[in-house]
Amino acid sequence: MKPLDVLSLSWAGFKSRKTRMALTALGIAIGVAAIIALVSQTAGFSNSIVSSLMTLGPDAIMVTSQSPRLPLTDADVAKMSQMPGVKVVVPMDLERVTVSTSEGDIGITLVGIDPNRIVDLLGSLRMASGELPPPAPVTALVLGSTLAEDAAASPGSQITLRDSKGRSITAYVTGVLDEYGQTVFMDVDDSAFLPIQATRRHMARRVYDAILVRSDYPETLADQLTTLYRGRARVISMKQLADVTSSISASMELLLGGIAGVSLLVASVSIVNIMLVSVMERTREIGIMKAVGFKDRHVMLLFLGESVIVGLMGSAVGLALGLAASYAMPALFGGMIKPPRGGPPAHRIISMVSYQPAVDPLLVLGSVALAILISVASALYPAYRAARLDPVRALRYE
Repeated sequence: MKPLDVLSLSWAGFKSRKTRMALTALGIAIGVAAIIALVSQTAGFSNSIVSSLMTLGPDAIMVTSQSPRLPLTDADVAKMSQMPGVKVVVPMDLERVTVSTSEGDIGITLVGIDPNRIVDLLGSLRMASGELPPPAPVTALVLGSTLAEDAAASPGSQITLRDSKGRSITAYVTGVLDEYGQTVFMDVDDSAFLPIQATRRHMARRVYDAILVRSDYPETLADQLTTLYRGRARVISMKQLADVTSSISASMELLLGGIAGVSLLVASVSIVNIMLVSVMERTREIGIMKAVGFKDRHVMLLFLGESVIVGLMGSAVGLALGLAASYAMPALFGGMIKPPRGGPPAHRIISMVSYQPAVDPLLVLGSVALAILISVASALYPAYRAARLDPVRALRYE
Protein backbone atom coordinates (compact mmCIF):
# COMPACT_ATOMS: atom_id res chain seq x y z
CA MET A 1 0.00 0.00 0.00
CA LYS A 2 1.32 3.42 -0.98
CA PRO A 3 1.88 6.06 1.69
CA LEU A 4 -0.68 8.36 0.03
CA ASP A 5 -3.27 5.61 0.20
CA VAL A 6 -2.56 5.13 3.90
CA LEU A 7 -2.94 8.87 4.56
CA SER A 8 -6.11 9.05 2.46
CA LEU A 9 -7.78 6.18 4.31
CA SER A 10 -6.53 7.46 7.67
CA TRP A 11 -7.98 10.89 6.92
CA ALA A 12 -11.29 9.30 5.97
CA GLY A 13 -11.30 7.45 9.30
CA PHE A 14 -10.47 10.69 11.12
CA LYS A 15 -13.31 12.60 9.45
CA SER A 16 -15.83 9.89 10.25
CA ARG A 17 -15.14 10.54 13.96
CA LYS A 18 -14.07 14.17 13.71
CA THR A 19 -15.62 15.43 16.96
CA ARG A 20 -14.04 12.69 19.04
CA MET A 21 -10.71 13.03 17.27
CA ALA A 22 -10.77 16.83 17.51
CA LEU A 23 -11.23 16.66 21.27
CA THR A 24 -8.35 14.20 21.47
CA ALA A 25 -6.19 16.55 19.38
CA LEU A 26 -7.16 19.36 21.76
CA GLY A 27 -5.48 17.50 24.62
CA ILE A 28 -2.29 17.36 22.56
CA ALA A 29 -2.66 21.07 21.73
CA ILE A 30 -2.94 22.04 25.40
CA GLY A 31 0.23 20.11 26.23
CA VAL A 32 2.24 21.67 23.41
CA ALA A 33 0.95 25.17 24.22
CA ALA A 34 1.78 24.77 27.92
CA ILE A 35 5.34 23.64 27.23
CA ILE A 36 6.05 26.48 24.79
CA ALA A 37 4.39 29.19 26.89
CA LEU A 38 5.84 28.25 30.30
CA VAL A 39 9.39 27.52 29.17
CA SER A 40 9.56 30.65 26.99
CA GLN A 41 8.38 32.80 29.93
CA THR A 42 11.05 31.39 32.22
CA ALA A 43 13.78 31.87 29.61
CA GLY A 44 12.61 35.40 28.81
CA PHE A 45 12.43 36.41 32.47
CA SER A 46 15.91 34.99 33.06
CA ASN A 47 17.32 36.83 30.04
CA SER A 48 15.80 40.08 31.32
CA ILE A 49 17.39 39.70 34.75
CA VAL A 50 20.78 38.67 33.34
CA SER A 51 20.67 41.58 30.88
CA SER A 52 19.90 43.96 33.75
CA LEU A 53 22.77 42.54 35.76
CA MET A 54 25.14 42.84 32.83
CA THR A 55 24.24 46.53 32.43
CA LEU A 56 26.88 47.18 35.06
CA GLY A 57 29.21 44.79 33.29
CA PRO A 58 30.71 41.43 34.30
CA ASP A 59 33.61 43.19 36.02
CA ALA A 60 31.36 45.03 38.50
CA ILE A 61 31.01 44.23 42.20
CA MET A 62 28.60 46.03 44.52
CA VAL A 63 29.36 46.26 48.23
CA THR A 64 26.44 47.44 50.40
CA SER A 65 26.28 48.04 54.13
CA GLN A 66 24.25 45.49 56.10
CA SER A 67 23.83 47.54 59.27
CA PRO A 68 23.86 51.26 60.15
CA ARG A 69 26.12 50.35 63.06
CA LEU A 70 28.74 48.98 60.64
CA PRO A 71 28.81 51.55 57.83
CA LEU A 72 31.15 51.86 54.89
CA THR A 73 33.63 54.72 55.23
CA ASP A 74 36.47 56.45 53.41
CA ALA A 75 38.79 53.90 54.98
CA ASP A 76 36.93 51.14 53.12
CA VAL A 77 37.20 53.08 49.86
CA ALA A 78 40.95 53.44 50.36
CA LYS A 79 41.30 49.76 51.30
CA MET A 80 39.43 48.58 48.20
CA SER A 81 41.39 50.92 45.93
CA GLN A 82 44.62 49.23 46.98
CA MET A 83 43.45 45.66 46.35
CA PRO A 84 45.02 43.83 43.34
CA GLY A 85 43.18 44.15 40.03
CA VAL A 86 40.89 46.99 41.11
CA LYS A 87 40.26 49.51 38.34
CA VAL A 88 37.61 51.81 39.78
CA VAL A 89 36.06 52.40 43.21
CA VAL A 90 32.85 54.46 43.30
CA PRO A 91 31.34 55.28 46.73
CA MET A 92 27.64 56.20 46.76
CA ASP A 93 24.96 57.56 49.05
CA LEU A 94 21.44 56.19 48.50
CA GLU A 95 18.73 58.29 50.12
CA ARG A 96 14.95 57.92 50.01
CA VAL A 97 13.47 61.35 49.33
CA THR A 98 10.16 62.80 48.17
CA VAL A 99 9.58 65.29 45.39
CA SER A 100 6.48 67.20 44.31
CA THR A 101 5.26 66.26 40.84
CA SER A 102 2.09 66.48 38.77
CA GLU A 103 1.05 63.21 40.47
CA GLY A 104 1.58 64.65 43.96
CA ASP A 105 4.44 63.86 46.31
CA ILE A 106 6.24 60.70 45.24
CA GLY A 107 9.18 58.79 46.67
CA ILE A 108 12.33 58.51 44.58
CA THR A 109 15.92 57.43 45.07
CA LEU A 110 18.48 60.19 45.44
CA VAL A 111 21.90 58.89 44.44
CA GLY A 112 24.91 60.77 45.74
CA ILE A 113 27.77 59.98 43.37
CA ASP A 114 30.74 61.61 41.69
CA PRO A 115 29.19 62.90 38.42
CA ASN A 116 32.19 61.66 36.47
CA ARG A 117 31.43 58.14 37.76
CA ILE A 118 27.74 57.96 36.77
CA VAL A 119 28.83 56.13 33.62
CA ASP A 120 30.35 53.39 35.82
CA LEU A 121 27.02 52.94 37.60
CA LEU A 122 24.85 52.94 34.46
CA GLY A 123 27.20 51.10 32.13
CA SER A 124 26.90 53.86 29.54
CA LEU A 125 25.96 57.54 29.62
CA ARG A 126 23.08 58.71 27.41
CA MET A 127 21.85 62.26 28.00
CA ALA A 128 18.46 63.31 26.64
CA SER A 129 19.29 66.97 27.33
CA GLY A 130 21.70 69.11 29.30
CA GLU A 131 24.93 67.96 30.88
CA LEU A 132 26.42 66.51 34.05
CA PRO A 133 27.07 68.79 37.01
CA PRO A 134 30.67 69.43 38.10
CA PRO A 135 32.18 67.13 40.78
CA ALA A 136 31.83 69.77 43.48
CA PRO A 137 29.53 70.43 46.50
CA VAL A 138 26.94 72.18 44.32
CA THR A 139 23.20 71.46 44.46
CA ALA A 140 22.91 70.43 40.83
CA LEU A 141 20.87 67.42 39.75
CA VAL A 142 20.68 65.00 36.87
CA LEU A 143 17.19 63.51 36.63
CA GLY A 144 15.90 60.24 35.24
CA SER A 145 13.57 60.56 32.25
CA THR A 146 10.33 59.60 34.04
CA LEU A 147 11.05 61.83 37.04
CA ALA A 148 11.84 64.78 34.77
CA GLU A 149 8.56 64.29 32.92
CA ASP A 150 6.47 63.94 36.10
CA ALA A 151 8.11 66.95 37.73
CA ALA A 152 7.92 68.97 34.48
CA ALA A 153 11.63 69.66 34.93
CA SER A 154 14.28 70.41 32.33
CA PRO A 155 17.83 71.82 32.39
CA GLY A 156 17.67 75.11 34.23
CA SER A 157 14.64 74.18 36.35
CA GLN A 158 14.66 74.02 40.13
CA ILE A 159 13.38 71.05 42.14
CA THR A 160 13.02 70.54 45.90
CA LEU A 161 13.83 67.20 47.55
CA ARG A 162 12.82 66.25 51.12
CA ASP A 163 14.27 63.40 53.14
CA SER A 164 12.65 61.37 55.92
CA LYS A 165 13.99 63.73 58.59
CA GLY A 166 12.31 66.77 57.08
CA ARG A 167 15.47 68.25 55.58
CA SER A 168 15.08 69.71 52.14
CA ILE A 169 17.39 70.52 49.26
CA THR A 170 16.47 72.90 46.48
CA ALA A 171 18.64 72.13 43.48
CA TYR A 172 18.76 73.18 39.89
CA VAL A 173 18.63 70.64 37.08
CA THR A 174 21.64 70.48 34.79
CA GLY A 175 20.63 67.46 32.71
CA VAL A 176 18.09 64.75 32.00
CA LEU A 177 19.09 61.18 31.26
CA ASP A 178 17.76 59.17 28.37
CA GLU A 179 15.40 56.30 29.19
CA TYR A 180 17.23 53.46 30.96
CA GLY A 181 14.56 51.44 32.76
CA GLN A 182 15.20 49.39 35.87
CA THR A 183 18.54 48.00 36.91
CA VAL A 184 19.23 45.63 39.77
CA PHE A 185 19.76 48.39 42.33
CA MET A 186 17.47 51.19 41.21
CA ASP A 187 14.98 52.47 38.70
CA VAL A 188 17.20 54.92 36.84
CA ASP A 189 14.25 56.69 35.23
CA ASP A 190 12.78 57.49 38.65
CA SER A 191 16.05 58.57 40.29
CA ALA A 192 17.92 61.81 40.82
CA PHE A 193 21.72 62.06 40.84
CA LEU A 194 23.46 64.65 42.99
CA PRO A 195 27.22 65.16 43.41
CA ILE A 196 28.25 63.13 46.43
CA GLN A 197 30.06 66.17 47.81
CA ALA A 198 26.65 67.88 48.02
CA THR A 199 24.85 64.98 49.73
CA ARG A 200 27.57 64.74 52.34
CA ARG A 201 27.39 68.48 52.94
CA HIS A 202 23.64 69.08 52.95
CA MET A 203 22.52 65.81 54.51
CA ALA A 204 25.36 65.49 56.98
CA ARG A 205 26.48 62.18 55.49
CA ARG A 206 29.80 60.80 56.74
CA VAL A 207 29.44 57.22 55.59
CA TYR A 208 28.43 55.42 52.38
CA ASP A 209 25.50 53.12 51.63
CA ALA A 210 27.21 51.31 48.77
CA ILE A 211 30.52 51.09 46.96
CA LEU A 212 30.82 50.00 43.32
CA VAL A 213 34.09 48.27 42.46
CA ARG A 214 35.34 47.29 39.01
CA SER A 215 38.10 44.73 38.74
CA ASP A 216 40.07 42.76 36.18
CA TYR A 217 39.44 39.68 38.35
CA PRO A 218 35.88 40.11 39.63
CA GLU A 219 35.35 36.56 40.92
CA THR A 220 38.61 36.51 42.86
CA LEU A 221 38.02 39.99 44.25
CA ALA A 222 34.43 39.13 45.21
CA ASP A 223 35.70 36.17 47.24
CA GLN A 224 38.31 38.37 48.95
CA LEU A 225 35.77 41.07 49.78
CA THR A 226 33.28 38.50 51.07
CA THR A 227 35.92 37.16 53.45
CA LEU A 228 37.01 40.66 54.46
CA TYR A 229 33.50 42.04 55.10
CA ARG A 230 31.76 38.91 56.33
CA GLY A 231 28.87 39.93 58.58
CA ARG A 232 29.45 43.61 57.94
CA ALA A 233 28.61 44.17 54.27
CA ARG A 234 26.92 42.33 51.42
CA VAL A 235 29.17 41.67 48.41
CA ILE A 236 27.44 41.05 45.08
CA SER A 237 29.38 40.10 41.96
CA MET A 238 27.37 40.77 38.80
CA LYS A 239 28.99 37.84 36.99
CA GLN A 240 28.42 35.39 39.81
CA LEU A 241 24.84 36.60 40.22
CA ALA A 242 24.20 36.22 36.48
CA ASP A 243 25.64 32.68 36.54
CA VAL A 244 23.44 31.70 39.49
CA THR A 245 20.38 33.23 37.80
CA SER A 246 21.06 31.30 34.59
CA SER A 247 21.52 28.06 36.53
CA ILE A 248 18.26 28.52 38.47
CA SER A 249 16.47 29.45 35.25
CA ALA A 250 17.65 26.27 33.53
CA SER A 251 16.32 24.19 36.42
CA MET A 252 13.01 26.07 36.36
CA GLU A 253 12.68 25.54 32.62
CA LEU A 254 13.19 21.81 33.11
CA LEU A 255 10.68 21.71 35.97
CA LEU A 256 7.98 23.71 34.19
CA GLY A 257 8.55 21.81 30.97
CA GLY A 258 8.06 18.56 32.86
CA ILE A 259 4.89 19.81 34.54
CA ALA A 260 3.49 20.94 31.19
CA GLY A 261 4.54 17.63 29.65
CA VAL A 262 2.24 15.80 32.07
CA SER A 263 -0.70 17.12 30.03
CA LEU A 264 0.74 15.28 27.01
CA LEU A 265 0.76 12.07 29.02
CA VAL A 266 -2.88 12.65 29.95
CA ALA A 267 -3.62 13.19 26.26
CA SER A 268 -1.83 9.93 25.44
CA VAL A 269 -4.21 8.03 27.73
CA SER A 270 -7.09 9.66 25.88
CA ILE A 271 -5.61 8.54 22.55
CA VAL A 272 -5.31 4.94 23.75
CA ASN A 273 -8.91 5.01 24.96
CA ILE A 274 -10.29 6.56 21.76
CA MET A 275 -8.33 4.20 19.54
CA LEU A 276 -9.49 1.13 21.46
CA VAL A 277 -13.09 2.29 21.13
CA SER A 278 -12.49 2.90 17.43
CA VAL A 279 -11.14 -0.64 16.98
CA MET A 280 -14.28 -2.08 18.59
CA GLU A 281 -16.57 0.08 16.48
CA ARG A 282 -14.74 -0.77 13.26
CA THR A 283 -14.27 -4.49 13.90
CA ARG A 284 -16.54 -5.48 11.00
CA GLU A 285 -14.88 -2.88 8.75
CA ILE A 286 -11.48 -4.36 9.62
CA GLY A 287 -12.78 -7.83 8.74
CA ILE A 288 -13.95 -6.59 5.34
CA MET A 289 -10.57 -4.94 4.68
CA LYS A 290 -8.75 -8.17 5.50
CA ALA A 291 -11.18 -10.17 3.38
CA VAL A 292 -10.38 -8.04 0.31
CA GLY A 293 -6.63 -8.41 0.77
CA PHE A 294 -5.46 -5.93 3.42
CA LYS A 295 -2.54 -7.36 5.38
CA ASP A 296 -1.98 -6.94 9.12
CA ARG A 297 0.61 -4.23 8.57
CA HIS A 298 -1.78 -2.28 6.35
CA VAL A 299 -4.44 -2.24 9.06
CA MET A 300 -1.86 -1.23 11.64
CA LEU A 301 -0.61 1.59 9.42
CA LEU A 302 -4.14 2.94 9.01
CA PHE A 303 -4.60 3.36 12.75
CA LEU A 304 -1.10 4.75 13.20
CA GLY A 305 -1.83 7.17 10.37
CA GLU A 306 -4.87 8.45 12.26
CA SER A 307 -2.72 8.99 15.35
CA VAL A 308 -0.19 10.94 13.27
CA ILE A 309 -3.00 13.19 12.01
CA VAL A 310 -4.18 13.72 15.59
CA GLY A 311 -0.61 14.58 16.63
CA LEU A 312 -0.07 16.95 13.70
CA MET A 313 -3.36 18.78 14.21
CA GLY A 314 -2.86 19.02 17.95
CA SER A 315 0.71 20.26 17.49
CA ALA A 316 -0.33 22.90 14.95
CA VAL A 317 -3.07 24.25 17.21
CA GLY A 318 -0.83 24.00 20.29
CA LEU A 319 1.97 25.84 18.49
CA ALA A 320 -0.36 28.73 17.63
CA LEU A 321 -1.82 28.84 21.16
CA GLY A 322 1.62 28.57 22.76
CA LEU A 323 3.11 31.42 20.73
CA ALA A 324 0.07 33.61 21.35
CA ALA A 325 0.19 32.89 25.10
CA SER A 326 3.96 33.50 25.20
CA TYR A 327 3.61 37.05 23.93
CA ALA A 328 0.37 37.80 25.79
CA MET A 329 1.61 36.77 29.26
CA PRO A 330 4.29 39.51 29.65
CA ALA A 331 1.69 42.17 28.86
CA LEU A 332 -0.72 40.57 31.33
CA PHE A 333 1.70 40.07 34.20
CA GLY A 334 3.71 43.23 33.51
CA GLY A 335 0.91 45.41 34.81
CA MET A 336 0.12 43.30 37.87
CA ILE A 337 3.27 44.11 39.88
CA LYS A 338 4.63 47.61 40.14
CA PRO A 339 7.74 48.47 42.19
CA PRO A 340 7.38 51.28 44.73
CA ARG A 341 8.92 54.49 43.41
CA GLY A 342 12.17 55.05 45.18
CA GLY A 343 11.81 51.73 46.97
CA PRO A 344 14.70 49.62 48.20
CA PRO A 345 16.75 47.56 45.74
CA ALA A 346 15.47 44.21 47.04
CA HIS A 347 11.94 45.04 45.91
CA ARG A 348 13.17 46.00 42.48
CA ILE A 349 14.86 42.68 41.81
CA ILE A 350 11.57 40.90 42.47
CA SER A 351 9.48 43.36 40.51
CA MET A 352 11.49 43.50 37.29
CA VAL A 353 8.62 42.12 35.22
CA SER A 354 9.33 43.93 31.95
CA TYR A 355 10.60 41.15 29.71
CA GLN A 356 10.14 39.50 26.35
CA PRO A 357 9.54 35.76 26.00
CA ALA A 358 12.44 33.76 24.60
CA VAL A 359 10.89 31.31 22.13
CA ASP A 360 13.60 28.86 21.14
CA PRO A 361 13.06 27.22 17.72
CA LEU A 362 14.51 24.01 19.13
CA LEU A 363 11.90 24.12 21.90
CA VAL A 364 9.13 24.49 19.32
CA LEU A 365 10.43 21.66 17.15
CA GLY A 366 11.03 19.47 20.19
CA SER A 367 7.50 20.06 21.52
CA VAL A 368 5.92 19.23 18.14
CA ALA A 369 8.09 16.14 17.70
CA LEU A 370 7.30 14.97 21.24
CA ALA A 371 3.57 15.43 20.67
CA ILE A 372 3.63 13.38 17.45
CA LEU A 373 5.82 10.72 19.05
CA ILE A 374 3.46 10.38 22.02
CA SER A 375 0.46 10.18 19.67
CA VAL A 376 2.03 7.38 17.65
CA ALA A 377 3.29 5.53 20.73
CA SER A 378 -0.16 5.73 22.32
CA ALA A 379 -1.75 4.22 19.21
CA LEU A 380 0.65 1.29 18.94
CA TYR A 381 -1.33 -1.08 21.16
CA PRO A 382 -4.77 -0.32 19.65
CA ALA A 383 -3.27 -0.56 16.14
CA TYR A 384 -1.68 -3.90 17.03
CA ARG A 385 -5.01 -5.23 18.34
CA ALA A 386 -6.73 -4.13 15.14
CA ALA A 387 -4.08 -5.80 13.00
CA ARG A 388 -4.35 -9.10 14.93
CA LEU A 389 -8.13 -9.41 14.58
CA ASP A 390 -9.25 -12.66 12.98
CA PRO A 391 -11.08 -11.71 9.73
CA VAL A 392 -13.75 -14.43 10.09
CA ARG A 393 -14.67 -13.39 13.64
CA ALA A 394 -14.45 -9.75 12.67
CA LEU A 395 -17.00 -10.25 9.83
CA ARG A 396 -19.41 -11.92 12.28
CA TYR A 397 -19.05 -9.09 14.82
CA GLU A 398 -22.24 -7.14 15.39
